[in-house]
Amino acid sequence: MHRPSLWDLQDLGVVLQHLSLVDPIPWNYDFKPAGWNQHCEVMGYLMDAKPIVIRVILRHWKKDQSAAWPREYNGYPIVYEYRPPAVAASPVSTIASGLRQMLFPGQGDRRTSSAPSIGRADPNTAGTLGGYLRNQATGAIYGVSCHHVLGPAGTHVYAPGPYEGRDSSYIGTVTHHNFALPSGPNTDCNFFAAPGAPRLDLAVAELHEPPGTHGLYPEKSVDGVRDPARMNPYQPVTLVGKVSGRVEAQLVGVTAWHELLFPDERGEYIPYCFGSLLEISDPQGDRGELVRTGDSGAWIVDEVGGMRLWNGMLVARLGTRAYGCYAQFILDDCNAAPELPGGVALL
Repeated sequence: MHRPSLWDLQDLGVVLQHLSLVDPIPWNYDFKPAGWNQHCEVMGYLMDAKPIVIRVILRHWKKDQSAAWPREYNGYPIVYEYRPPAVAASPVSTIASGLRQMLFPGQGDRRTSSAPSIGRADPNTAGTLGGYLRNQATGAIYGVSCHHVLGPAGTHVYAPGPYEGRDSSYIGTVTHHNFALPSGPNTDCNFFAAPGAPRLDLAVAELHEPPGTHGLYPEKSVDGVRDPARMNPYQPVTLVGKVSGRVEAQLVGVTAWHELLFPDERGEYIPYCFGSLLEISDPQGDRGELVRTGDSGAWIVDEVGGMRLWNGMLVARLGTRAYGCYAQFILDDCNAAPELPGGVALL
């Protein structure tokens, strides 16, 4: 019987499956990279968990039961991922997509080219859903965006954001928020004048519908969190905004102090001093606007070796530059919040 060589097999997945069945690869199941325990904490695994993850794919989301589901088996982490049924790409959907391009040229298919739109009704807003967190005690799923998009705790959240004027569905309620107080008159905003300046524009909303409904992301968006100590200027990053879609960028500042302007209930812009911000720019320097109004809440990530690591969340823009808060600060804040008992982890 002919045994195919590696060169006979075109797909890498087939290669690995073939080798695992015929010539098992001598995997080192005890190998754990540097920072493994920090990664376990972020992902909600047991400390020093074994480096193989059991992923359970769900067709039906049972929110009230998820807290009782096992999270590990003999030291191996178990994660649950909701995926709605796959739907055939019928000729009708293809025609509809083509018609949409004819009527609205350049806008593309929102399901693939841009991030989900979420917002509140009073005042009506529309921003970006960056990603998800999971409550480790209750199993509740949270959508994460900016406070200036979703508002304070108790605010109802809709998708798409009501500001867009489309049919919106109530999808959840803000459970936790963290936002700065307005700057006082004649206040300097820099490290020396305001070393303890606020650093988060954050709203966390518990979802009453599963990810994958109402145009929300059907699955997780990142694989881990980038350690702030390992973030440097000129590091390539990407984000996916509600309006701009996928944006290629680079870090240019990793500890920026900046006065940002946010609208109040009357629509007037009020200054707020923020510290320890990420600053990003266009790598080529030829983009007129790096991001647009409505992209706030997008998660800033880097992609290395097929892994997507969460760096931060977009909160403001200024021409060819934009600003975000650190992902690690978001997690630290959520894990200290009494409104989120049991702590949170990436979905």
